[in-house]
Amino acid sequence: MTAMRECAGPHVQPMLFTPDGDEELCAVCLAAAPRREAAAATAHGAAAVRARMAGRPARQ
Repeated sequence: MTAMRECAGPHVQPMLFTPDGDEELCAVCLAAAPRREAAAATAHGAAAVRARMAGRPARQ
């Protein structure tokens, strides 16, 4: 139990998981990340999402 960490994802109740390294998200949240990125692409445009994933600010 000492190696477990609380997930930083959007859970209704605290979600404990055992990280492989310095992870902050559980496997469920990691699997959901591509779906969130796809939803952001439809809302904000694919170019803005690609820039955000590359760590650059999106063009205004």
